[in-house]
Amino acid sequence: MKVSEIKPNQSVDTLELEITSLNDTKEFDGPNGSGRVQDGVGKDKTGSVKFTLWHDDCDTVKLGDKIVFKEGWAKTYQDELQVSTGKGGKFSKA
Repeated sequence: MKVSEIKPNQSVDTLELEITSLNDTKEFDGPNGSGRVQDGVGKDKTGSVKFTLWHDDCDTVKLGDKIVFKEGWAKTYQDELQVSTGKGGKFSKA
């Protein structure tokens, strides 16, 4: 799948990105549990998209790394399209 093909509320079969921006990891504690979250932006040849990493995936990447989302999802959050593994997907470094 390419960035240009991603649509909100759609599953993401396999998406490979190069990290172009990476925010610091944040801790959260809410009614559904606690953990860590990290956001960034990745690109492929067709465009850029925001991504979110969760828990143990946080702090495993750096700028310029190539990453892969498998069986993830795409949603709009705060008016921006983003991809993530959610609960059932997989994340790895390429």
